[in-house]
Amino acid sequence: MGQDMGDNVGGKDGDDRHRLPWSESPALSFRVVAECGRARSSRMTLPHYTCHTPMFMPVGTQGTVKGLTSQQLRDVDCHVILGNTYHLENRPGSELVDSMGGLHSFVDWDRGMLTDSGGFQMVSLLHLADITEQGVTFQSPTDGHTMLLTPEHSIAVQNRLGADIIMALDDVVPSTAADSARFEEATHRTTRWIDRCIAAHSRPHEQSLFPIVQGGLDPRLRDISMKGLIERNAPGYAIGGLAGGEDKSSFIRVVAQCTAGLPANKPRYVMGIGYPLDIILCSALGADMYDSVYPTRTARFGVALVPEGVLKVKQSCYAKDFRPLQEGCPCMVCTKYTRAYLHPLVSRNISFASNLLTYHNVAFMQRLTKEIRAAIEDGTFPDYVRDAVARHYPNPETIPEWVYISSRMALKRTIFAACIMVLVSQHHALATCSEEEQACKNRCGSGSKYNFDCDDSKGGAAFSCSCTGSGGWVEVNDVPLERASTVEPPSESRCDEERASCETSCPKGTVPEFTCENKKSGTSVSLASACACTSPGGSSATDATATTEGGTIDPSPSMWNTTTNSTCEEAESACMNSCPEGFVAEFKCDNSSSATDGSFAVASACACTLKQSSQQENENGQVASPQVEQKQGQEGDANTGGSVFEPSNIQSQNQDLQQATDAGFAMGARYVINYLTVVLAALDHLL
Repeated sequence: MGQDMGDNVGGKDGDDRHRLPWSESPALSFRVVAECGRARSSRMTLPHYTCHTPMFMPVGTQGTVKGLTSQQLRDVDCHVILGNTYHLENRPGSELVDSMGGLHSFVDWDRGMLTDSGGFQMVSLLHLADITEQGVTFQSPTDGHTMLLTPEHSIAVQNRLGADIIMALDDVVPSTAADSARFEEATHRTTRWIDRCIAAHSRPHEQSLFPIVQGGLDPRLRDISMKGLIERNAPGYAIGGLAGGEDKSSFIRVVAQCTAGLPANKPRYVMGIGYPLDIILCSALGADMYDSVYPTRTARFGVALVPEGVLKVKQSCYAKDFRPLQEGCPCMVCTKYTRAYLHPLVSRNISFASNLLTYHNVAFMQRLTKEIRAAIEDGTFPDYVRDAVARHYPNPETIPEWVYISSRMALKRTIFAACIMVLVSQHHALATCSEEEQACKNRCGSGSKYNFDCDDSKGGAAFSCSCTGSGGWVEVNDVPLERASTVEPPSESRCDEERASCETSCPKGTVPEFTCENKKSGTSVSLASACACTSPGGSSATDATATTEGGTIDPSPSMWNTTTNSTCEEAESACMNSCPEGFVAEFKCDNSSSATDGSFAVASACACTLKQSSQQENENGQVASPQVEQKQGQEGDANTGGSVFEPSNIQSQNQDLQQATDAGFAMGARYVINYLTVVLAALDHLL
């Protein structure tokens, strides 16, 4: 399919240290011009246009991006637009398009064009589809007639449409499906179908055929699919079967696996991705191309994309807001119209407003990918990622786990660790290597050896820290984050931090009561704390939070007191959400009405317990060395002595209850963030 020209082209002045990947195929030339970690900026030359990647491709399902002209797409600097084979064959028909000079002439578009194979309709029109080894039979949602879409038919239609890049027909299964046998079948069928697509492709010197990696969320199947498709030496590769409702952690792991496994000198296309932060983090993992209806579809619902997320123009607060949609945005909409002007148009569903918001959103996405390319090329991409995450999550404690996972997996060299560590803790941006080494030494404690590596040549310390060897601590192995069995030795300073948090969290008019305990036993450690906010009259509102590593804490029954049912339910939900992946949430709450004055109080305990197993798998699906299952802190266990949660006779006035509960959960969340910092740094060192 494509001629692999290698990845050993010299860089500036022939310096071998600057060799970057490239490849030449009959209808596609791909050259990486800059790298930062796994992220790369590239030039992809197609028959109609030289595109810069990473890039976002707006979706013009039937040959047009709804609400925009071809000239407007040029104005916002779109490099490639996408058309859909199934819908274009239904209406107006590929033969008609071919007779008018192909899709480029049909829609008056002189830049790059990509057509999907129609495989996605196996998901979107699943209720109208019948899938067999021969192909998929669709019933038209418009007039009811049937269409048999085989690999041969899909390629024939795309040859007539004439796009620069065409996609192989794949067997697509929704990522949320529970049928493992169906994923297995679809993975192998997709590989068989690529051979039929290659054989049917009649224009290989004018159109590049991309196969699509399938396999659901199963790493084994993804590896099987990649291996089979790479053997065909395609001009580029797509990652399919995502953006179908799967959780973000699973999504980002699949992207990380596939971008790492696919050839470095070929373009990598993650299909169906349109959320701005997704694109930033997938680019950090080495992806190059994206498409989605999200920016255009959300515009038709009155939603504008902005750096902080979205702006819902229908909301009444914008009725007298004379600012543009986005401050500083150079697009035509932001320079000419205000939120106050757009608000009544959007509220009354005036089509002109949809067109304007579509224009802004597409311009936003093109500017986003341009900024990504520039940051990679000038070496500031880690800072760019940090700033983007900070805009989406101003409170570091709300950063979701999948963001940490993607940042960790984006590591290629230690220098990129600056990106990940600043996400976790703001002070790292200004810290020096000497300060970080001392912090690493303090974290590991006197009973452990510490391993430290650091680079602060770019103004902020990019470092890795791990605790290994002596003192009973388990050495970090190359295992996924959620299964990492190594934990940070607790220090007295952690209790001091928790005490300070307790003192600042108690509402005005109450007195903080605090207990904290550090314990270690073999390879298990625990830190648990309790904070009680006592009123001057002797009653208290308490939320006992415990975070344990390698063991279980069983809070003393003396903590339980009274509250309403809903408060316990809310507290339990917050507990479940606060524990990171790979931890088990343990929750207890008491709300029985025992106060003599008729008031209600709550006492709850939340413990996040690190999962232990007899054998663990690493990121490649291999079994790591067995880990001895540890459990400590059971009631009466000598390791905790049952003394962690001591405050008794806890009652509270109802007016102070929620404040104390929220403060307690915030304290637990901060502990989880601190713990993730150490684990991420240790894994960075080993990567």
